[in-house]
Order: sequence, then C-alpha cells, then structure tokens
Amino acid sequence: MTKKNKTQLRRKFTSILVSVFVLAVVLTPSLITARFVYGIITSGDPRKVTAVPPMQTRAVDETTAPLQPFNEPLISVSFDDGWESVYTEALPVLQKDGIHTTQYIISGELTNPTYMSVPQIKSMEVNGHQIASHTVTHPDLTTLTDQELTTELVDSKATLIKDFGGPVDDFTSPYGAYNAHTLQFIAKYYRSQKNAEGDPAANELEAINVGASFNPMSIQSYSVRNTTTMDDLRKLIKDAEDNNGWLVLTYHQVDNSGSPYSVTPQVFAQQMKLIDQSPVRTPTVGQVMDAWQKAGSQ
Repeated sequence: MTKKNKTQLRRKFTSILVSVFVLAVVLTPSLITARFVYGIITSGDPRKVTAVPPMQTRAVDETTAPLQPFNEPLISVSFDDGWESVYTEALPVLQKDGIHTTQYIISGELTNPTYMSVPQIKSMEVNGHQIASHTVTHPDLTTLTDQELTTELVDSKATLIKDFGGPVDDFTSPYGAYNAHTLQFIAKYYRSQKNAEGDPAANELEAINVGASFNPMSIQSYSVRNTTTMDDLRKLIKDAEDNNGWLVLTYHQVDNSGSPYSVTPQVFAQQMKLIDQSPVRTPTVGQVMDAWQKAGSQ
C-alpha cells in the first residue's frame, strides 16, 4: 500500500469515528428519554401504593366525647407540601401510633415523582388523614397580583376536591408568608389559614393556640426542623396540657436528606411515640375546626 493510500485510509477512518461520535451525542438524549418513557409505560408510575398498616386506636381517642377546643388540650400533626416520604416513611409510623394527620397538598405537584401521587394521597385519606390546600405552585402569596392569588387559591381547591372529594376548607400559606391583603382573599375560599410562626424558644405560649387569642385565619403552628429536640416537644405538649391549648405541629419531609425542614425516619418515630404516650387527643386540623365552629354556633 502506498503512502498516499495509507493517508487516505486514515482520513476515512477518522471521518467515520467523528461521525459515530457526533451521532452518539445527538441521539443519546433521545435514547435516554425513550428509555425513560418505555420504563414508565411498562412499569407504571414508580410511586407505588403499598399495603397500609391498619390504624391503631389510641386509648385516649377511643372516647366518643365531642372535642372541646380550648377546654381540653389537643395536638394536631400536619404536613406541608405532600412529599412522597410522607407516604413511604411517615405513614407506617402514624398508623402504628394511631395518629391522624392533616396533609396540606400542593395541587400542581401531583405528577411530580418526588411528591405523593393521587393514589397514594387517596390511600391516606381512606385511612382518616385530612386533605387540605397549599396552593397550586407554592408561590409567596404576598408577591402575587390579585388574579394570580385568586388562581392559586381557587384552582388548588378545585383540583383537590376533584381528586379526593370534599370539603377542602383548610389552607396554609407557602413559606408562612401572608399579610392582611392575602388573608382577605384566603378567607373567601377557606375557613382557616395555618401559619408557621410558633417558636417555643421565644415564648412557649406563642407556639400553641389558646382560646383567648385564637384566630382561625392565623392558626399558630410549630414548624418541626432537624434541630427540634425531644425536650422541645415535651415543653410544647406540657404547655398544651397546662393551658388547654391546641398544639399544631408542621412537618415537611421524613427522610435522611439533611434538609433543615426534614427529620429522619428514626427521629420521627421517636417524636410520634412521645405524642402517642401523652394523654392528649390527636384530631386533625379539620376536626378541631369543625368542633370550634359548632361550639361558636351554639
């Protein structure tokens, strides 16, 4: 083979390699997408609905006596956003300890794989957990136009009613951000709004709701973080007991992510066990609001 032929052969071979490389770069994203779609089609939604353990009844909750907000201590456990870890990690613990919760759901995230799916939320609802609203897209409501604010409130409520039935009467503002203007709009569509302002380090009684200062449009809630200690919860529970107060705890994720607003599954189990062992009833936010409204109408 002549030197000229060898050079031509090398150039041809190099050209083929370059073409293969370019083709791979162009097609790889499409192949990955196709593989993902194929996986969804053949395997279904990866957010599986599993067998839910039966709800264990707490002895203190076995009574049929009506709830008496602010004439007895009460504890409500709530979750914001609707992360999937609530279903996979928190729900088995809640069922075991007999604690019903209020789930404030972002309606626009129902197809997001990091959040609970509609079937998973329905599974929780069937087991006595309340469904409440947390907007469509989780914006800071204080930054929206009136039309945008209305859309977030109305569309979230409509979607949740469509998917889970009604009523959907209770709401919490994203980031705990609200003002007099947003509350005027919220009150048009919901009977309550939960905040996240409770801080027992500042003033322990500010972390619970008491009858003399209760405002349904600003339900005091303590946001549980990864820095929250068992002693913090013990103090909150004791304050509720000593003042016939309503303690509302707000959780987000139950996982090992290390996020400031997450708790590990192990810590969550310890916290729920502490509540389970207390002599305080644990209704949902909706059940307390029902009882408070009924008492006010009599």
